[in-house]
Amino acid sequence: MGKLAQELSSDNRLARERAATARYTDWAMKIFTFESKLYLPVPIDKVFPFFAEAHNLELLTPPFLQFKIISPTPIAMGRGAHIRYRLKLRGIPITWESEITAWDPPHRFVDEQLRGP
Repeated sequence: MGKLAQELSSDNRLARERAATARYTDWAMKIFTFESKLYLPVPIDKVFPFFAEAHNLELLTPPFLQFKIISPTPIAMGRGAHIRYRLKLRGIPITWESEITAWDPPHRFVDEQLRGP
């Protein structure tokens, strides 16, 4: 292989490595946001406590997922609260942890995932 061919081959290898790293970095650094809105014909001060109670997520999750909150109870909900969860997807146990990063009852709260899938 000639010198020019070696340089091109080497540059091509580096370009592929950089592209692979960029793809991994792009994937690893993505932040996904799930935002949901729901209209209920009930005053917000009556509805908010239901959604603010972490254990009610178990009621909203399909039973086949075997969803459980594994944090010690009671959970003092508010900014800075950490909640750990477990479920099974096709028999594979999955755990994650979230933190309440905004708490504005009875208007909203923000639950951010710290660890998990």
